[in-house]
Amino acid sequence: MKARKIIYSICLIALFTLTINIFSAHAAPVAPNTTTTNDTLLELSTDKEAYKTGDIIQLTIKIGGSSTVDIYMTATFPDGAFASYTAETMTPNATGSIIPLAKSVPLSTINGTYTLPIPVVPLFPEGTSEIWLVFVKAGRNPMVLENWLADSMVYLTVDQNEDIDPLFDLESKTFTASLGEIGTIEITFGQATVDNGTITGSANGSITVTLPNGETRKRELTGTYSYSENNLTVQLEGDEDSINITLTINDDGTLTGSYETGDGKSGDINFTIPK
Repeated sequence: MKARKIIYSICLIALFTLTINIFSAHAAPVAPNTTTTNDTLLELSTDKEAYKTGDIIQLTIKIGGSSTVDIYMTATFPDGAFASYTAETMTPNATGSIIPLAKSVPLSTINGTYTLPIPVVPLFPEGTSEIWLVFVKAGRNPMVLENWLADSMVYLTVDQNEDIDPLFDLESKTFTASLGEIGTIEITFGQATVDNGTITGSANGSITVTLPNGETRKRELTGTYSYSENNLTVQLEGDEDSINITLTINDDGTLTGSYETGDGKSGDINFTIPK
């Protein structure tokens, strides 16, 4: 039943009625596993490598060519279950054999790029699923690779525990970094929430400055942070200070970026993610 809804949306909306809007590919797609032959193009891609509850998968489908093809669509789910579908029944074939989604489709009637939004829940279980589309020469045996004109596959990984994003590891942790001649800053990140792929939460901080007489003074700050696509923004304010920090989360466990204070001071800033 989960896969029925996916296939129904793709075949009836994207391939046949074409009532979805045609877009240029605007997301940063995950590199697909794609093979093309002659003038035939078939490419699936997704906007992210992994998803969590509440996300919308942006599945992009690129189709090109002039051949007439049979279309096959299959899904393999995390538990190993395999499904092959027809447009008539929209249910998996009970015998487990490969059956066509649609037959004798002129590609010239469906050429284009389509972006299809698919909600993660309830369509995909936790784990990694595979979705395949294959164009086969019309009327030919799909089990013979020479009859394939194009094929494409995407992995769809779902973590329903919402624990796939590295920023969740930053909750309740404290970072310290230099602000050059200003002094040092300390930031503690609060609990995060997710809305449409953007993570937000509250943050507390302080700036420690050194006075001309050598004494140090700590100024308290409060504010918010937000995170999307590996970009982290922190905005903090206090009675005497305000600061805006823009950071990138790097694969090596560091945060690098820049800061700007309310009185116009700016510079580079670097953090190491605490273990």
